[in-house]
Amino acid sequence: MKTISNAKKIITIDRGNTKTSYALHDLEHPVSKIISVDEAYLHHEDALIIASNVSNEEEYGLPIDVNIIEYFKNKKFFDLPVHYSETLGTDRLALAHLVWGYIKEKKHSALIIDVGTFLTCDYVNAEGFQGGFIFPGPFTLMDVYRTGAKLNTFPPEINQTPTPPQSTAEAISRAGGMMIQSMIKEILNYKEVDEIYLTGGACHLISELLPVEKVRENKLFLHRALFGIGKEILSLEKNKKGFE
Repeated sequence: MKTISNAKKIITIDRGNTKTSYALHDLEHPVSKIISVDEAYLHHEDALIIASNVSNEEEYGLPIDVNIIEYFKNKKFFDLPVHYSETLGTDRLALAHLVWGYIKEKKHSALIIDVGTFLTCDYVNAEGFQGGFIFPGPFTLMDVYRTGAKLNTFPPEINQTPTPPQSTAEAISRAGGMMIQSMIKEILNYKEVDEIYLTGGACHLISELLPVEKVRENKLFLHRALFGIGKEILSLEKNKKGFE
């Protein structure tokens, strides 16, 4: 049986609604390498394996060592204060935990935008996780057009021109872009923040809508967040072992 405290590596799994990715980390450097599930399996015996969402082993292709939701207790996730119900998803918890570590000493406020199947906008400040919004993601939003008998879906077009759309494809694409622009504009106007953390597989679609001086963009923020949680779990396990 694997002893977690003896792990020499950390494998993180970002299980999105449409895609799963794996990253291998040594204990000193986050996101050392993005790997396949087959590569992850080769390292699983001497690694702590941690996932953004817990599912069965068959879905991941390898055993998961810890369920991070177990560390969300009494309105805290580890030492992060959480002002939200216990329905908060583990991916949002993990990202908030990462960003809180960046901003708490500076007493800054931050907005975390994760753009995937859903577009989540979460607020964190020195006092912890403050709550957030869940919107349909850009491509989820565009899928509504499939309900039309003679319509199809197209990628959203963020950039607009003075000339109105003159084809159905352009009409759909630019309308989708306008809806996304409106969502982001409302979020930016809703609450002023010092920093914005942008991540997710489709984050490139909205990066130009955000104030560049405030934005830190990285599609691998969730892997980095899970790595930090993994290191914290290893520290707790080693301390526990030391007292036995």
